[in-house]
Amino acid sequence: CACILVKGDKELKKEVRPYTPISSGRQKGYLELLVKSYPEGKISKWMCSLAVGKAVTFKHIPFNVKIPVKELRELNSLIMLAGGTGITPMYQALMELLDNRLGSTMKCPKIVLLYGNNTEEDILLKEQLDEMQQRCANFRAVYVVSKLEEKGSAEEGFIDAEKIRRLCPPPSKSQKVLVCGPPPMYKALCGARSEKI
Repeated sequence: CACILVKGDKELKKEVRPYTPISSGRQKGYLELLVKSYPEGKISKWMCSLAVGKAVTFKHIPFNVKIPVKELRELNSLIMLAGGTGITPMYQALMELLDNRLGSTMKCPKIVLLYGNNTEEDILLKEQLDEMQQRCANFRAVYVVSKLEEKGSAEEGFIDAEKIRRLCPPPSKSQKVLVCGPPPMYKALCGARSEKI
């Protein structure tokens, strides 16, 4: 899983933000990004306003490769906890882990994704995630929505210890938990980023 850095132009030239491609790493010649325009987001608003063909400066550094997919393949189970646009690195890993073009001989762990959003309308890549669930018996996506309009369509509330215990495989030595989401979610699940573990 890896992200790239996007640098703004003109008045935003000092602004740099990480984005995770949602296209396959085997794709040559172009990449796809999922960008949600936030009212206070300088780079996201700028990127969403760009005309087709406009140049954007990207940079990739080795530090931005978080975990090799081949390492994830060796696990018995993988838990993914994502919030909002934090789905993009999870989706990138899922595309590689569940890619049926690689053949059925590739090992793949049991994967549970808990994906939190404010409303059901905020769920990004839902159609693609639902298709992955239909195609891959070892993958399950659970949508967690804080403002649920229709009971039964998703879990209500926030991703928390109770939901993790109830919906995810029990802890094991051959398991990893990946977390990506907004700072309040990350802090609630992992502690402050500045804390040493």
